Amino acid sequence: MELTKKEIEELISNVSYDLNRIRGLAENPEIFLNLNKDGTLRKNSSYTFEMVAEAKERKVLLEGLLTKLNKLKPTDD
Repeated sequence: MELTKKEIEELISNVSYDLNRIRGLAENPEIFLNLNKDGTLRKNSSYTFEMVAEAKERKVLLEGLLTKLNKLKPTDD
């Protein structure tokens, strides 16, 4: 399957956007998790430890995908 330069740039843009959205949760979960003093999750927390784990996995996937897409991007001479 061949992709045009514009299609590749659109994919790169979308993957970069998604990566930036999850990067905070994956890298700094303490900001997003509402924890009790004993380290347990509060009942009213919007985020869970599972969500943090998923964000970390997705971050790795998206970084790899972004690297591959950047290699496909044609260079302007």
